[in-house]
Amino acid sequence: MGMQLGGKRGVTADPNVVPLIDILLVLLVIFMIIPHHQTGLDARLPQPSTDGIVEPKPEGVIVVSGAR
Repeated sequence: MGMQLGGKRGVTADPNVVPLIDILLVLLVIFMIIPHHQTGLDARLPQPSTDGIVEPKPEGVIVVSGAR
């Protein structure tokens, strides 16, 4: 961390951000590599039935009004 004495503001400190940038770059590389090495479990999805039973389709709706 660098320091400056004097001037209008008095003592000021300039933080060294280079180590922070190095850590962020390493984390970026780690998080980019991790998803490529993961494998999930095989999922057993439900299959459609093969019984041959066909549900009847609903017929149209008839609306009757009592007013003429």
